[in-house]
Order: sequence, then C-alpha cells, then structure tokens
Amino acid sequence: MKGTTAIVLVAVLVVIALVEARCPDAIRPLTLRKNRLRRQIEELSDSLSNPQAVLAAKLAFNAYETTPFGGAANGEWQQVLATNINNRWAVTKVYTNNVDTVMVAYKGTDSDANMATNFVSAIPEPCIMNGKTCGKVGFGFLKQFQADIDQVQAAVAPFIQKGYQLILTGHSLGGATATLAAFHFATAFPAALKPTLIVFASPRVGDKKWVAAFNAEMQEASVTRYTTFFKKPLSGVTLVDWVTLMPFYFNPVGTEVKVQCPVADDLECHRLVAYMDGVSKQ
Repeated sequence: MKGTTAIVLVAVLVVIALVEARCPDAIRPLTLRKNRLRRQIEELSDSLSNPQAVLAAKLAFNAYETTPFGGAANGEWQQVLATNINNRWAVTKVYTNNVDTVMVAYKGTDSDANMATNFVSAIPEPCIMNGKTCGKVGFGFLKQFQADIDQVQAAVAPFIQKGYQLILTGHSLGGATATLAAFHFATAFPAALKPTLIVFASPRVGDKKWVAAFNAEMQEASVTRYTTFFKKPLSGVTLVDWVTLMPFYFNPVGTEVKVQCPVADDLECHRLVAYMDGVSKQ
C-alpha cells in the first residue's frame, strides 16, 4: 500500500510540474514575453474596485523579476529586501510605502530547484512554528519558506513594531510559501495586527490539522485565495485552475475568490497574467 501511495504522489507532482513548465510566466519566461506581461500588469489601474489585490499581483509578478518594483507610477514603493536574487531558488522581496504598509512577495517556480520543491511538496511534513504545532504541510513548501525566513523577519519586524499592516502575497509555489509565512508572522508577533494574505493560483499547503491551526491564529485576518475558472467551449463544463486543488489530500485555507480566465485553456489559466485579467474585471 505504501508503495502504491508513493507512486500516486509522485505522479500527481509530475503532472503539476509539467503544468508549471508549460506556463510562460511560471518557469524560464522569455524576455519579450516578460516585457509584454510586465506592461500589461503595470497598466492596470490601482483605482479599480480591488486595488489591494491589484497591488498584490503586481508585487507577486515582480518577485519573478531581478529588478525592483517602484517609482511614481507604483506609489513610490521602496524595496527593503530581495533574497537569493542570484540563485533563483527562494526569492522573496520586501517592500514598504513608508506610511502604513509593508508587503512581502514570494516568487513561484522559475528554476530546476523550484521544480524539485514542487515534487517533494507531495510529502507531508510535521509543522511547528514559534512553538505552535500546525499539523502537516508539504515538505517542499516548508523548506522553501525556511530558506530565508530569518532574513525576511529581520526586514519586516521594524515595520510591524511601528504598527504597519503586513501583507503577504505570491503566485503558485509563491502562494504556498506566503501562506506558511502568514502563520509564522501571526504567531511570531501575536500582539500585532494580523497579517493579510492574498495569493494567486496557490496549491493547498497542509492537512486538516494545519487548517485548524491556521484558522485559530488568523482569526479576523483577511485571507484570500484567487482561483481562475473557465467554461469548456463544447461541453460548457466549468473548470478551475486545478493546481489550486492539489495536493488533493491537503485542505485549503481562507476565502476562495473565483475570477474568470480570459481564455478557455487550463494551462494558460494558471498564469499570473490570467489572474490579473480576472481581478481587474471584478
């Protein structure tokens, strides 16, 4: 039985990895395509009905970039930290508006090391953060989170202590990492404002005990999982970005918000730009 289970888990992660590999903004994007997507995202207006989600997606996209996010057009956000920018494994960026908000964006898959992380995230691993047990979570997700959390916390802590709102975001693998980070910061700074979590195309992070622990620590916090959906042209069957349903034996957290994908293609609908299109039309 154990051997059969292992084969099934590996098969599931192989398929997820193939999806990641075929998504242009998820792994090794071409320069021209990146420039086009960057323009599309930067042109989205922050005056939309959900400007916080638009900003989160912009930063989630910038986590894939080697250049900072900022300038007058983007509200003069200052980059405070960019971890592992050269090795491309666990890249995390920290930004602040120097007024009332600090934001952390986790990069998704764009390297072979990230692909390996996706594979081993099928393995449930016991979770303990800041002395709090948190069920079992994906082994790869946990290792990705642990890779730079000390650096991230050192950068974020001064802003939290000044009363700033912490917002965490990420796309796909980055969304899973951001979800673990939300639990970490909620337990590391229990007297502070609860972090806000906004993720796009995130896989499921952990089991039922993880969900219970997360919900207990994140009471009254805003936790939003964006998922694209589309209808098949011939059958009319409605499908969602199925990466958000994986691993199937894990459970989701927070409130799911479905946004319509601009094309009826399951691979294209996993791309961050598809999510941005949906968010911009809310």
